[in-house]
Amino acid sequence: MTSVQGLTQPQPFQGIVVEPGALVVEPVGAYVQNEPAVATIATARSGRIVASMLEQTSDNGVSGISLRPGVPAPAADWAFPRSYDVTSGSTVFDIFNPSPYPERVQVDTRLASGPLTPFVQSVPGYSTWALSTTGQTRVPANADFATTISASGAGVVVDRVTSAPSTGAAPQWGSVTGVATGVPTPHTWVLPAPGTSADPATSGAAVASVDLLNPSAQKVTVAISALTPGADTPLAGLSSIVLTPYSFEVVESTALAPAGTNPLVVSASADVAVAQDLSPSAFAGIVSLPGIP
Repeated sequence: MTSVQGLTQPQPFQGIVVEPGALVVEPVGAYVQNEPAVATIATARSGRIVASMLEQTSDNGVSGISLRPGVPAPAADWAFPRSYDVTSGSTVFDIFNPSPYPERVQVDTRLASGPLTPFVQSVPGYSTWALSTTGQTRVPANADFATTISASGAGVVVDRVTSAPSTGAAPQWGSVTGVATGVPTPHTWVLPAPGTSADPATSGAAVASVDLLNPSAQKVTVAISALTPGADTPLAGLSSIVLTPYSFEVVESTALAPAGTNPLVVSASADVAVAQDLSPSAFAGIVSLPGIP
């Protein structure tokens, strides 16, 4: 684990035995208290593993929970199709360098009206750059913006933590991993369904928006459809969304309503970054999921 205090290797988490087909849960909370940013590296000495992380917060009426899969490898380029700095809230991008060598990292933000001045920093090995866009004069509050992150060397891992005022609908806090870009990926993405109103555990969940970002210099055409049993049904008005170079688009829930609670399929003519925001949170970015390529 790494933090502002440096790299640590707590003894209880070394040499963990995971039996075939078994799940092992390790409570690391006691080792990360009072740290503003902590990154974790899980390495299998033999065989292969799948790792995920559960985060939970409750502070002055602001609460939330996040369950995220680990990233199998760092990447040189990352994207967040949509972020939103709400008044009295915060948005922080955590950029982790998992190598022993420094990485020069550039963070570019863009409003609907155009690009903003980038943030640039050298991130030392085994350390995290916590970049808060909240209060930055170049990033206005209460406006959608897209973000791309590029690293100079072997790559980094990027998360985003978003919080909102306690006066909004719960949850008011959430974190999400970025979408890795800059590598060949399929041009079709799946966005899982949020659940159904018949299930008490997911009652009220719905897709609030689908967020699209074109990270390239070429025009991209995107289509959104609903995945139903035995069919892939195009949604009216969403079969030919044109993304100009480096632009982003937020497709709101009103246009997605005909899909109901079915998963969504996003097809593009070239590489794009795809994510979705889910309700019942009243703010964008709190419950956000990257698309599955």
